Amino acid sequence: MQISSLQRYEYFFDFCHIYFANRTNFYIFVKNMSGLYIFNADNDMALAHNEPYYVAPAKIRKMMADLADLPRWYADMNAEGVHPWGWSRALVNKLEHMGLSCEELPNDEWLQRYRQLSSRATAVNLLGFLRCITGTCGISVLCKTCEEVMRFVRLHQHVIMKAPWSGSGKGLQQVHGIMTPSVQGWMNRIMNEQGAVVCEPLYNKVCDFAMEFIHTNNEMRFAGYSLFETDGSGKYKENVLASDNYIADKLKGYGIPLDMTRTLIARLLGSWLQGIDTPLGVDMMVCDCGGELRLHPCVEINLRMNMGLLSRIYFDRHCEPHQVGRLVVEYYPERGMALCEHERMGEKDPTYRSLTKVNNDTQGQVYVSFSN
Repeated sequence: MQISSLQRYEYFFDFCHIYFANRTNFYIFVKNMSGLYIFNADNDMALAHNEPYYVAPAKIRKMMADLADLPRWYADMNAEGVHPWGWSRALVNKLEHMGLSCEELPNDEWLQRYRQLSSRATAVNLLGFLRCITGTCGISVLCKTCEEVMRFVRLHQHVIMKAPWSGSGKGLQQVHGIMTPSVQGWMNRIMNEQGAVVCEPLYNKVCDFAMEFIHTNNEMRFAGYSLFETDGSGKYKENVLASDNYIADKLKGYGIPLDMTRTLIARLLGSWLQGIDTPLGVDMMVCDCGGELRLHPCVEINLRMNMGLLSRIYFDRHCEPHQVGRLVVEYYPERGMALCEHERMGEKDPTYRSLTKVNNDTQGQVYVSFSN
């Protein structure tokens, strides 16, 4: 997927950034780069709908517009071609309308494979292999009928249900013994739309982290660790910004089987991803299982660019090895709030740096800080 004569697009790069950010679900930051970088963070939702003309909800489009400059922090200046946050039929359709030729974009067969591998069913399969490693935990089942879901709930009582395709930390519902009408309705809708629901027991989590990889030219490269935090419903909040050695030492302190897990993941996913070049992250947990710490080696697979890999790349490029900070994704419900907080943080915290533009219209922001 090499772009031939990227220079021919250069005259309208700035126009694209303004026009698409305001009118569709498509956002670009490309200026002065050899490749085309696209922050289409609605990609998981586009995969779920699997339609060429899918348009994300207005709130998501606004967030993507506010965060459209993020690729400047992870772009590879030596890489040519098209580099989206993730691939979907909707994105390819928009790029074709923008003027890119079919030869420069993934074909339908590639997109179908990519979508199937992006399903949470892949995480279910991977977990089944990883559970052979001593010191791990985790149960995950792809339920294709409501009766299968109900049996799982009766057996485990405290359960989290997941849609096969949805954003990381989204498309989730918790069940505590009783299936409420709202959860029942959600389950029925996901079953009808996506054909299945993933069910897992709820665990006593100690910490969230991920292993980040980049798969190119049929080779899997380990890119480093990502240590992050989620809220009570499992939605992503922020990443720890620290050296890979710092995070690895912290994780090894739990006595979990990191090295064997990393090796097996690289081998298995490397074989499954033949012909597909993509960044990816495998989310994991350290769990307290009756007083014994164990590794849940595959909570999610994000088969795309992600905030963990962005954090890893940002720290390695722009920070000193001894620093420890945070990369935060923030949402402000009202316009004007982001700018006020941006100005307050700038005065209060000398280590504060916004990675995205902030003005009076901003509602979404990504920033870093190294203050205690």
